[in-house]
Amino acid sequence: MEKEIGEPRKTRAQFEVNTKYDKPEVEDMVISLRDEGNTWEEVTNIMRDELEEPTMSRSMTQKIYNTALA
Repeated sequence: MEKEIGEPRKTRAQFEVNTKYDKPEVEDMVISLRDEGNTWEEVTNIMRDELEEPTMSRSMTQKIYNTALA
């Protein structure tokens, strides 16, 4: 199947790294909140408010925590 001239080329979506997550203060806060006994969902909700990132996922919170401990 040949493409017609002028048909838009399909490309993959480009995702940008969110630099808000890549800061020592963020790592320290996640570790602190988790060490205080908060659940992952509670930690994520607090971080969403702090970073003004309403779409932050629980898995991202866990990734930040695990990266900081590594």
